[in-house]
Amino acid sequence: ENIRNLPDEAKAHFRELGIDRQIEYVIRGHSQQSEVSGVHPTLIYFPLSPYESAAKHAYDPGTFTCRFENLIGPKGGGDSGAQRIEIKKLLTFLEIQISDERFEKVIGELFGGTKTFNKGQVGRWKTDFNRKNKMLFQKRRSHLLTTFGYGS
Repeated sequence: ENIRNLPDEAKAHFRELGIDRQIEYVIRGHSQQSEVSGVHPTLIYFPLSPYESAAKHAYDPGTFTCRFENLIGPKGGGDSGAQRIEIKKLLTFLEIQISDERFEKVIGELFGGTKTFNKGQVGRWKTDFNRKNKMLFQKRRSHLLTTFGYGS
């Protein structure tokens, strides 16, 4: 089910929970708490489902794993050298050759400007997750941390 197709009341109810509870429900997934609270399952499963799906394929030879911290560049608190290397690795993986001029244009336009782009700052999650959220994520979703190189 697509989030856009959900009733406005379901989305409004989720927003009213506040960021700490929203994060908790997303990490926890379907539970008696979320059911009692009337949170629509799509709002719980959608944010992490792409990561769960990616984790299943992360070690396949035909998969390229790109780290946000390497891709974001200086506008997002990252490093321009790491950004350049990451984009070159992606282009090589996809067997795409572009001119130096096009490469610079890609780098210049990479940051922000889409509906799905939030703050785009390296480490931003640390300010959005409270202590309980961090512990819950470690308990329930630690496989995502290790799969994508964020420790155990």
